[in-house]
Amino acid sequence: MKKNAFTLMELIVVMSVIIALGGILLPQVNRVLTQAKDSKAQAELNHIKGAMLAYKDDTGELPPKSAVFGEANITTAILNALLTDDSAGGWDGPYIDKSVLTDPWGIAYRYADNDGTSGKPISYLLSYGPDEGNDMTNPHLITASNGDDDIYVVVYNDGD
Repeated sequence: MKKNAFTLMELIVVMSVIIALGGILLPQVNRVLTQAKDSKAQAELNHIKGAMLAYKDDTGELPPKSAVFGEANITTAILNALLTDDSAGGWDGPYIDKSVLTDPWGIAYRYADNDGTSGKPISYLLSYGPDEGNDMTNPHLITASNGDDDIYVVVYNDGD
């Protein structure tokens, strides 16, 4: 009586093929997932930017107006000003549909409010990207290159 079974050699060949395919496909899957997170971060930053510009159209300033240029985490106070009436004259919101504080990597989005001070009428919204570290000191003046994976949008305070 003959038993049907795989030989050890056949099993090794099949496992080798599966491992080789996994080695080829895994980096591609990882690349696609990273691109999806990049796209999500860019879309969320553009959504926040649009809400901030709508707020500025109604109230005359970006939320919140700052006297000194500085970068900080986007706070719930900023997003709450876009979601609920913050007593700013002319408020006609809500300007955003939900509060988004962190990027797809779980790091707080950043906001540098310049609102026309220091002779630079720009502000910017920023995600540090996959490496979760700040790769550039001023994204408006430096273009992304080589190790830079930060994702940002520039907000021109005199309109867009």
